[in-house]
Amino acid sequence: MPVLIEKYDGQTNPQEWLQLYSTAIRSVGDDSYVMANYLLVCLDPAVRIWLTSLLEESIMSWGNLNGKLIESFQATCNRPGNHFDLTRIKQKTDEQLRLTRYLVHFGLDSFMR
Repeated sequence: MPVLIEKYDGQTNPQEWLQLYSTAIRSVGDDSYVMANYLLVCLDPAVRIWLTSLLEESIMSWGNLNGKLIESFQATCNRPGNHFDLTRIKQKTDEQLRLTRYLVHFGLDSFMR
């Protein structure tokens, strides 16, 4: 079987994880049939419950399964903040300004130099 594959826990980007998973399976010469069958082994219990709770015959292909996994877990994955997140931050009247912490969190600390 393929090299060690980190189990998918629903916290990382599902599209990136599926790309790594597919690459690992293909690297040992296997195909989408093996990818679909071996997937259960590479899922954390919570994600495995999601997969096994899908309606019978609701998945018709490896691509279809990819799409459903991405659709279901894209919103739950951890991702870095962006400028839209920064615009939603509002300072309360009794709150001190902690600009440095926000700049570092959003990767904008180069502005402090």
